[in-house]
Amino acid sequence: MIRRSGWTVERWLTRLFDRVTLPLYHLLCRYGIGLVAHGQNLGVIFRDFRPERVVIKDFHGDLRLVEGPLPNEAGLPDALAGALPRLPPAHLLHDLYTGHLVTGLRFLSPLLEDHLGYPEKAFYQLLHDRLQHYQQAHPDMAHQFEQFSLLRPVMERVCLNRVRFRIGYGDNASRPLPALGPDLPNPLHPHHHQTLETSHD
Repeated sequence: MIRRSGWTVERWLTRLFDRVTLPLYHLLCRYGIGLVAHGQNLGVIFRDFRPERVVIKDFHGDLRLVEGPLPNEAGLPDALAGALPRLPPAHLLHDLYTGHLVTGLRFLSPLLEDHLGYPEKAFYQLLHDRLQHYQQAHPDMAHQFEQFSLLRPVMERVCLNRVRFRIGYGDNASRPLPALGPDLPNPLHPHHHQTLETSHD
C-alpha cells in the first residue's frame, strides 16, 4: 500500500499517526474517553492507498471514562456517562498503550524495516515527534498530558496471561484486573526508541 500510494514511508506513516493514533490520544486527553483500540474495534479507511480516517466500533466493554468530572464538550448524555466504568488515568493510558501500540503498531514497525528498509527506531522516533507536536499545539492541555504521560521513560508491564492462568478462561460478566510485572523501556521516550516488548508469562 505504501508503494502504491506514491509516498515515502515517512510521509505515509505521518499520515497514519495523524489520522489514527493522535485522534485516539485526543479523545483520551481532551475528553477523558478511553478505548481499547485493538484490531477488532478499530479500522482505517484508505484513499488512494493512503490513510484517510479512523473508524471505531464494538464499544462493548472497551469504552471507559476517566475518574472525576468530564469536560462539558465531551458530549456524552448523562445516562451513558453514568453507565460507563470510571478508571484512573493510568489505567486508561494503558488501554491506549497496550490496545493500540502493543497489539497493533508493534507488528507494523518490524514489517516496515524488513520489507521497506525503514528502521524500527525511526518508526518510534517519528511517532514520538508527532505526539510531541500535538502536545505543543495544545498548551492548554498540559495537565492532561501529565496525567496521560505517553512519552515517559518507562511503562508498566501488564500481564494478562498471568491473571488468566490464575482465574481461568471461563465466561464472566466482569473483566479481570491485570497483574503488573517489571517496568519496560518506553520506545516513545527519546532515549528508548527500541522494539516494544510484552510479557510472555
